[in-house]
Amino acid sequence: DICSDKDYRERHKEQEKARVYRWRKNNKEKYNASHRVHYKYNKSECNSRTHTNKFINKYPDEAPEYKCKICFCDVELFIHHEVYPYTFSGIIAAIKDGKIYYLCQKHHNEVHNKLNRIIK
Repeated sequence: DICSDKDYRERHKEQEKARVYRWRKNNKEKYNASHRVHYKYNKSECNSRTHTNKFINKYPDEAPEYKCKICFCDVELFIHHEVYPYTFSGIIAAIKDGKIYYLCQKHHNEVHNKLNRIIK
């Protein structure tokens, strides 16, 4: 399981960063267009993500535990929102209620794929 293979992720971290950097550099229009379309239809979610990141950077002691909520690994983590609060007080409440937390890439994708199947 690559998710829990910390050594594999650490060994290939720079290669993956370089690959993503090259693709984004060579496909600026595609990359920017995808962000514009997503923002157009999800403004409140995007703004909440921005505010959550600002909050975590400003108040790291208030941030959720920096481990995947499912497998407890600490590499390739993403913040997962069950709710999208806009204010710092709303973000604090969501973190305390367990509605904003970290997931590793594997589990973040699994959660979103499961949600997408439910919505369809």
